[in-house]
Amino acid sequence: MTLAVLAALAEWFWGTPVMLASFASGMFLPGLIGKLFVSTDISTEPRNVAGSSGATYFLAATLAGALILCAGERKHRALAAAVPVLGLATWFAQDNAHGLVVAYGFLFGVLVWLVRRRFPRPDRTPKFTVGSLVGKRQFPIS
Repeated sequence: MTLAVLAALAEWFWGTPVMLASFASGMFLPGLIGKLFVSTDISTEPRNVAGSSGATYFLAATLAGALILCAGERKHRALAAAVPVLGLATWFAQDNAHGLVVAYGFLFGVLVWLVRRRFPRPDRTPKFTVGSLVGKRQFPIS
């Protein structure tokens, strides 16, 4: 259920190609980076293989990466910045790759946001900004 909600939100925000690339990157990138930078094969250790759960974390973190760059208010940027910090804290505390996948996803989201801002597509005009969506919500006080 979580993956379905996050995938729908990511597809709405990024579009289908970037959402699919994010999902695939979240599944395969941790294993590839581990094989490149770690002398032993980490793929035999179950807690260091992210799989679809890692893709879910990765996808959510890409949204936080975009939010840190486009949020209007300081508190929203602080919440977005907490995502990779807490992910890395989890990785160090539990030696579990899911926290590291969050940091990868956050960086991926930042890079995708910067590339898309640098090379805008004229046929796709944004209908909203994240800052306007986050900043104008009002909840009734009960």
